[in-house]
Amino acid sequence: MRYQNFEFNFYDLIKPNKMKNLIIFPVAILFVIMFTNSTTIKTKNIEKTSSQLCVITKIVLNKMPSLNSNGSPWDMGSGPDVYCQILSQNKVLFESGTKEDLDISTLPVSYTNKLPFTLPYLNQSYMIKFFDYENGTLLKSDTYIFGFTFNPKDYYQKSSIYLHNDSYACTLYTEWE
Repeated sequence: MRYQNFEFNFYDLIKPNKMKNLIIFPVAILFVIMFTNSTTIKTKNIEKTSSQLCVITKIVLNKMPSLNSNGSPWDMGSGPDVYCQILSQNKVLFESGTKEDLDISTLPVSYTNKLPFTLPYLNQSYMIKFFDYENGTLLKSDTYIFGFTFNPKDYYQKSSIYLHNDSYACTLYTEWE
């Protein structure tokens, strides 16, 4: 953390003619103030909180099985049509384009369409979900393939977020602003 020193006289704030000139602006700074017996505080520390944002620049689908959980192909006669979503509290924040007729043997595959995308909060859980788009079916919803939960603060300042288990894996490439 970086600290900056400032001189400030609190007595000036309680003078009636000074209060009318006081304007308060909301900022992302945590003030650490120590009081003394005197009315003038000469030097105090101000600790800046992290105001950085996590920006996703590329999503890579690294690994998934060629068959669904029933042991059947994802799509009859072709590969799955895979897209992903990033959600927060069950609300879709981002949806990628679809990689149609994906040949699982050619993984990894990258998603860059509609990116970069900035996650709105650093210290919040998000979920990335992958789906098989059911093209031309009105009554059937898209098939959920897999998903992972992640919190950007756990990967702070890293260039990627690698999420995986035995059967599935994806990587979110990140920049920090």
